[in-house]
Amino acid sequence: MLLSDLIAAGLDRADRKSASYDASTLTSYANASLGRLYGRLCSTYEDYNVSQYQFTLAGGSPSGNQITVGVNGTPTDFFQPRALWLLANASPALPITIPRLNSLAERNLYTFPQIVPVYGAIPSCWNLLGSVLEVLPTNVAGATYILNYVPNLKTFVNSDAIDAPWLTVNGWVEFAVWDVAAKLLFKEESHDSFDRAIAMADKLLEQVSIESKPRDVSQPQSIMDMNRVRNPWGAWGQSGLPGFGWGDAGGGGGCW
Repeated sequence: MLLSDLIAAGLDRADRKSASYDASTLTSYANASLGRLYGRLCSTYEDYNVSQYQFTLAGGSPSGNQITVGVNGTPTDFFQPRALWLLANASPALPITIPRLNSLAERNLYTFPQIVPVYGAIPSCWNLLGSVLEVLPTNVAGATYILNYVPNLKTFVNSDAIDAPWLTVNGWVEFAVWDVAAKLLFKEESHDSFDRAIAMADKLLEQVSIESKPRDVSQPQSIMDMNRVRNPWGAWGQSGLPGFGWGDAGGGGGCW
């Protein structure tokens, strides 16, 4: 489906096929409606559209443990973070999940000199402050990483196909069609028609939210071994931290 087809369908739903509208206005309306649909899909199912970006940090200082993402950084199309992986020194390189900081209030727990525990596993995490992504603590940040992120939706022109990022799956694009129609009716102050069009758009968006949820009846979606994620080098001691013995809350041998 082309963007021009979506615009034509929106004009049809608004019963304004013969009306004269500025082409740039129609294109802007269509992209805004597609952006709203894309945002709902990405928020309902976080892994709906994920890209990867590999980068290397020098570490050792605040300027060496962070990158800027988004419009003024790289990747420029950054929208939402999904996960950060450390590429461990191995052949081939092995990705290891670095957990995200639970709360901004905990950030400064990782700014003091780190004591190297038994087996050399220094707890680390990553954090996103505005457009700055940082790996903490700074003295262990020097490494290569893979950032998994949700990219921004591109801006379409009339001749562009909008099928690629799943926007037309199972008729989901019909929401954008009705949303464009509602924008046109609101612009010309046809309030009763606008109310009907926006009600239809909202109903379709609710349907999208239900249908786009990931469903796999073979296993639960919400259980995760956080001891393994937070401490992939092992869980030999109290509370899953490296230490002597196999005891108590540690629960056994990590991911190895």
